[in-house]
Amino acid sequence: EIAVLKFKGNAFDMICDLEVSGHNFFLIDQANNNPAIKCIIFFNENDTFGDSFYEKFAQNIMENCGCDKERKKLPDYEKRFIRSREIKMLDRVIVKMMQSKKIIIAAFRGDVVTPFIGCSLVADFRYFAEGSILNFSHVRYGFHPSGASAYFLPKFIGRQRAIEYLLGGKQIRVEEALGLNLINNIFPEENFEESVIAEARSLC
Repeated sequence: EIAVLKFKGNAFDMICDLEVSGHNFFLIDQANNNPAIKCIIFFNENDTFGDSFYEKFAQNIMENCGCDKERKKLPDYEKRFIRSREIKMLDRVIVKMMQSKKIIIAAFRGDVVTPFIGCSLVADFRYFAEGSILNFSHVRYGFHPSGASAYFLPKFIGRQRAIEYLLGGKQIRVEEALGLNLINNIFPEENFEESVIAEARSLC
C-alpha cells in the first residue's frame, strides 16, 4: 500500500497554523504506524511551495520586504514568532521523514523555494515535474536557508557549489538538478502524479 499526502494552497500558512500542522503530523504518524503501508508520497499543487507565497510570508514578518539589499529591514519584533514557528515545524517534518521506516518520496512540481528544497533532500527519492524550478529565493528576504538546506545540499553537490546557491540565491532548473543528482527523475506535468505512483509501486 502507498500513502499519498498532497499539499494545497499556501504552504507557509499551513506550516504556521498549529491546528493544520497538527493534523498533517497526525496523518504522517498514521501512515508511519500502519504496517500495510510501505511508501509515503508527498505531492504539492503547482506553486504551493513557490516564491509567491514565500514573498507573502516574508512581507508578513518584515516591516518592508524589498529586493534592494540596501533597504533590508529587521523583522517586526511582534511577528518574529511566525518565523520561529516556520523553522520549528519544518524541523519536525524533517525529523519525521528521517525517522520513518517507510520509503519516503518527495514529488514536487512548479516553483519550489529553499525550505521545501531542503525537505525534499531528506526523502529517499525525489521526482519533479517538467518545467519545475528549485528556487533559493531566501536570499531576497534576508532569511537563512531553512528546511535544513544548508545541511543537506553540500552532501549532494559539495560545499563549494552549495555555497554558490545558498549565498547567491540562484535557481536550478530540473534538468540541471537531475544532472547534479539532486533529483532522481523528471516526469511530464500532464500525468505527473500517475507516473510517480507507478514508480513508487515498482519500488515497493
